[in-house]
Parts: sequence; C-alpha cells; structure tokens
Amino acid sequence: MKKIGILLLIGIILATAVYAQDFSALLIPQTDSIRQNETAIYKLAITHPFGAPQTFEVYSTDILWDVRTEDSLIIDTGENFETQLYLRPLNLNPGVYSIPLSIKLTGTDQIITENLNLEVKSQYPPSANYLPAIRGTVTMSRKADPKDPIMIYVKLENQNKKLLKNIRIKLRSNVINKDYDAELKPQETKKFTFKAEVDPYTSPQTDLMKVTAVVIEDEEVYQFDLTPVEYTVVHYSNLEEEIIKTKETFKTIQEIILKNNGNIQVQEKYYLPTNLLESLFTTTQPESYCLGDSRIWEINIEPGETIKLQMTVNYRPLAFLISALIILIIAYIIFRSPLIMRKQAIVIGTREGGISELKVLLTLKNRTNKKISNLRIIDLVPRLAVLKQDSEMGTVNPDKVMHNERQGTLLRWHIDQIDGGEERIISYKISSKLSILGGVTLPVAVAKFLTPRGRTRHSNSNKARIGFLG
Repeated sequence: MKKIGILLLIGIILATAVYAQDFSALLIPQTDSIRQNETAIYKLAITHPFGAPQTFEVYSTDILWDVRTEDSLIIDTGENFETQLYLRPLNLNPGVYSIPLSIKLTGTDQIITENLNLEVKSQYPPSANYLPAIRGTVTMSRKADPKDPIMIYVKLENQNKKLLKNIRIKLRSNVINKDYDAELKPQETKKFTFKAEVDPYTSPQTDLMKVTAVVIEDEEVYQFDLTPVEYTVVHYSNLEEEIIKTKETFKTIQEIILKNNGNIQVQEKYYLPTNLLESLFTTTQPESYCLGDSRIWEINIEPGETIKLQMTVNYRPLAFLISALIILIIAYIIFRSPLIMRKQAIVIGTREGGISELKVLLTLKNRTNKKISNLRIIDLVPRLAVLKQDSEMGTVNPDKVMHNERQGTLLRWHIDQIDGGEERIISYKISSKLSILGGVTLPVAVAKFLTPRGRTRHSNSNKARIGFLG
C-alpha cells in the first residue's frame, strides 16, 4: 500500500513540475499515511520569473481538510522558496482520500491544482470498539419569515456499526437557540425536521444557522459540526387598525388604535375622512392637520408598538348657541310688548331755508289678538318748538298739555282700549321758534297700558329723525 502511495505522489510531483504556468511549484511528501489525529507534512517549493515579489496562496476545496503553511507565501524574484505544508483531517473516518490542492498566484487566474492521495488510519488499535462518527447536512429556506415557523431539515449519517442513543442536536443562530434529542441505529441515515418558532417582531437581518451533533458516551463528549447555512430574516409590515366610535349628545369621539404587527418601523401618514363643517368643530390627540376631505396624522410606530389616535367632533358649543338664540327669540316673542308704537315727522313748512313747521304722527298698533286697555301716551315737544293750537289733532286729542321752560311741552293722551290687531294714529303739528337747518330729532314717545291679565306694560316709540337740505 505504501509503495502505491509513493508512486502516486511521484506522479503528482512530475505533473506539477511540468504544468504550464508562469510559476512552478513542487510538493514532496514526508509520508503517505497518517492517523486520524495526525498531520501530514509536505515540502513545498515555489519559484517565479516575475520582476517583483509575488504572493501565493494554498488551499483545498474539500472543507474536511485543514491546509496551512509554515511560512507566509511572499516570494522574491529569483528566490528558491521552500517551506512546509501541513494537511490535517477534520473528523474523518479511516480510509484512502484524494485531496484536491490548489496553489494560486494571488490576484491572477494562474493556478496549479492537483489531487494528493493520502491514507488516514484509525487512531485506535484494531481491537478497540467503534467510536461515534457522524456526518450530516443542513437544509433550510434561504429566506425566513418570522411570522411563520422556520423549518430546518437535518440529515445525519451514522458512519459506524454502533448504536448512538444519546445524540443532542443543537441549532444555533442569532434568532434560534434550540436543542433536540435523537437516536441513530448502526450505519443509519435519518432526516430530522425541526420547526423553530421565533419572535414575530425579529428585525430583518442576515443570519447563520449552525448545527452541531453532540454524542455523550461514558463521560466522553464527541462533537460533530455540520456545514452552516446562511439565511435571511425577511422584513414585513402589518399595521392592524381598530376604530372605536362613541356617540354622545352633539358629540362624537373616534378612537383609532394602531398596532404594528410587522418587524420593521412603520413611518407614514394616516388618513381619516372628514368634511369642512366637521373640521370646524374637531379636536385631535395627538395633533393632526386637515387637508381636503381628510384628517391626517404623521405616525411612527416601532415593531410591536401600539399607538392611539383620537378625533373628537363636538357640536355642543354650536348647539348651545342655537339653543340660546331660540330661547332669546321665544323670550322676545313671549315678553315683547303687545303694543307697537312708531313716531314719524313730516316737514310741512319752511322758512329762510330751514324747517319751520312739522307734522308728527304716532302710530299705535296692537300686534296681538287680545285687547289692551287704559292706554296712557306721553310725548314731548322740544322747547325750541311749540304746539300749534290751531292744528288738527287727528283721531285723538291730547287730554293734557303741560309746558316746561327747560324740557319743552308735555302732551298726554288717554285711550280706553285698542282691540286685537287694531291700529290708531295720533297726529299733531309743531312750529319752530327758529328756522332749523340740517335736520331735527324728536324724542321718543312712551305708552303705558294694561294687558288682558291686568298686568301693566310699557312701550316706547322710536326717535323721529328728519333731515332737511333746504
């Protein structure tokens, strides 16, 4: 067996030495077999024709072998560079292996690749019992949605004729930390399916799923690491909305509860329909603004966070105002005087471009359908004017005329009654002592009377104003 290995290695060396590249590499083995816990040593020689120092790298595409060199591979021009290369098996069973080895000029596509044949022997005597030996693979979706369980499929192979009862399968990543128990019959291959529940609010990220099979036997622990799998926790958004509407008298309260059930931040505008009239009586918490037919909030909700928006439409101030106006109108109708008295003045004479004589009309009207009685009307003629004694007194003559040098002439009338809806007119004439230029304002007239219920009421006329331009 050793002779065959030596011949194969010599063939590799010769093939490597004549490989058509700008550099040359030579590998000389120290042995053709090692035990499971040993390292194979090779002599590595590299030369190149380039005019500046070059960097080389040595590696194997088989991840079950650890490849290292004693010295860094930075080689000067014309240098006959030699170093030692170490090749160590990682959890391999005994057997003959063909190991792909690559020597590459860094930064170029120049590469020498050959297969090294090496026998790996058991580290235990032939009479020893079989030790645990497990190989396996991990399979899972490269995109994981945290809302749903993450499915991980682990395939394990028992490589020895040995029953493995106490196997602990460990799943480790940033978001998953699970342990499961398993059992493998001699040389059995079994596929395990694991369902990992994770926090649905897990943030989006790139993660690495590492799976380890641990066998415990007689206080000895044997660990077998499987090739890890890189996967991505994807992002998703899910904004849950709940609207609670409460109606009170002339008041409506809307509470909007928003919950971010996604794993990313929600930063957007939230719209609630409204109208122009409603917006005049609307308050919100927190603050919002109105645009067109919508009430708008700027929201920012972290994953798993809940916020509450509130919009209150309160028509109570408007209702109170309308009610107050209605009450005032009703009160006015109820408590207004049943007697309407209007005073009017007409120019009937002029002198020297001014007013010299006026006719005054007092119109009395009972606006109700019930009679009023015992009317006493008082009117005042300003002291600058005098009552014309020869004037026609109209429908009713004054009962009493009193003169006062400071106030003027006081006129009094008495009317027994005025029926409902009836209208009376009192007229008299006055003349001015002096010519009045521009206009004149006559004082109000006052009436006192009894209602059908015997209550005493008062009513005042307007001030009679008249302008005169001559």
